[in-house]
Amino acid sequence: MSLDMYGFVDPMFASRPEGGVTLLGSESDGYYDDDGIWVPPTQQPPRTLSNVSIQPASKKTVEMMIGIGGTANPRDLRELWINDGTMLYPEDDGRAADRLEFSDGLAVRTWKVVQADNRPWHTYCHAIVERVRT
Repeated sequence: MSLDMYGFVDPMFASRPEGGVTLLGSESDGYYDDDGIWVPPTQQPPRTLSNVSIQPASKKTVEMMIGIGGTANPRDLRELWINDGTMLYPEDDGRAADRLEFSDGLAVRTWKVVQADNRPWHTYCHAIVERVRT
């Protein structure tokens, strides 16, 4: 029997920002996969996530993101833990990064995934997101 992380984020520790957490999907016009085959965009309606923990990025996480040549602004990083089966994806292999919308305490803002640790066999996702400046 494999370990299943479904329900790992205790409701007591789940974040409930004003306006909730909405997965907008990626802003992609389609992309070419590794074999050079065109993959058309998938249009999914925005989805509200219910069991998410949002925390400020730790000092170690910020140092790692800046140290690997990232252009992240340390004041705009957040870490998310999701265990309802939702998987988030950063910009990779020609695919646009997933975007989320949630409040940072001042206003509802758009965030994009810059790094993700997806473990679908455990229904677990840990993602680092940065604020999208418009």
